[in-house]
Amino acid sequence: MALALGVDGGGTQTRCVVLDDRGQVLGTGVSGASKPDAVEASVGARHLHQAIHAACAGIGGVERIDTAFLGIGGVNSEVDKQVLLGMLDGLGLRPGIPLGVDLDIVIALAGGTAGQPGITLIVGTGSSCYGRNAAGESWRSGGWGYIIDDYGSGFFLGQQALEAVIRAADGRAEATALTEPCMTAL
Repeated sequence: MALALGVDGGGTQTRCVVLDDRGQVLGTGVSGASKPDAVEASVGARHLHQAIHAACAGIGGVERIDTAFLGIGGVNSEVDKQVLLGMLDGLGLRPGIPLGVDLDIVIALAGGTAGQPGITLIVGTGSSCYGRNAAGESWRSGGWGYIIDDYGSGFFLGQQALEAVIRAADGRAEATALTEPCMTAL
């Protein structure tokens, strides 16, 4: 029986699942953020290891995994992929097993459409859009991170709310329902 590990890692949490070759879930694990540009690599690696070990606890350990795919937020280049693969050092996977790494939105589409063509959105800690047609052509927008392009994410919406509060506090705009509670908290 072949065992596959799937990882969904982001800026808030990391979720893992172990599946057998019939698609039966044999284990799951959840931990903190593992997205390399959201947390220090050592913290992300620790969270990644925690979630993977939890998912593999019921199958006899990580060394039983035959293949793994990691969908991680912020993986935009080969350098990012290498950083992420480095975060697996010391985990205990058998050498030479097939390992895949790509953006989390790629696994979101695959899971949401069972591998069929479609479009998916991520709107959470980060935001992005990805689509793939029947010819296998794909397109992506977003996923570049909160500093340069994260419209629609939780961070962006919170930032916009705080900017409105500060403008009101300065007298440059009308107060909002958030002005008083935010100013009290700040």
